[in-house]
Amino acid sequence: MNDAAVDKQIANMVSFIKKEAKEKASEIQAKASEEFTIEKAELVQSSRLKIAAEYEKKEKQVLVSKKIAHSNELAKSRLEILKARDAGLQKILAATREKLDDVSKRPEYKDLLVSLILQGITRFESREIDVLARPEDQELAATAIAAAKAAYQKSSGESVTLTLSKILLPPSPKNAGAKTLKTCSGGIILTALSGKVTVDNTLDKRLEAAYHLAVPEVRQMLFAQTG
Repeated sequence: MNDAAVDKQIANMVSFIKKEAKEKASEIQAKASEEFTIEKAELVQSSRLKIAAEYEKKEKQVLVSKKIAHSNELAKSRLEILKARDAGLQKILAATREKLDDVSKRPEYKDLLVSLILQGITRFESREIDVLARPEDQELAATAIAAAKAAYQKSSGESVTLTLSKILLPPSPKNAGAKTLKTCSGGIILTALSGKVTVDNTLDKRLEAAYHLAVPEVRQMLFAQTG
């Protein structure tokens, strides 16, 4: 083989190699481009899903915050309603308590004291009972004690010792001084066994008991429309 033939053969080989290299390069480039496109699509999809998840999370947080705020506002509103109701009931109690002091000025107050004493006697096993009354009720209480003693002996056939105690109940609100911390609107307190057993039949105590019993019904009458 002469030199010309060798050069031609080498040139053909070089041309073939270049062609193969070019095709291989194109193949690699195409594959790389395809992989890039796939990876880009996956990255875009991943980003979309991440953004959607973040948005959903924030949306839920906003919804929860709104629910909490609404719940707090509702609780605050209910508390204000309860406070207003309580204030209204306390006004009723205060107005009733102001009128309570007038009971002792009525003619039937002595009969009321007799009834309170008789009712109190039944709460004791002992038949030696001290009766406590207000300073302004001492004379009336003594009369009521005598009447209650006679009425009890007549109805039960038993005798009872009722003693007007030297211990005084607080005065009425209208007779109390500026420094008086406690007052009593009327009624009596009975004690036995040196004060170990006590029955509080003051008008204030009876009003308190009646108030607690009446509160549900009064609340229903006054606030039925507000829920």
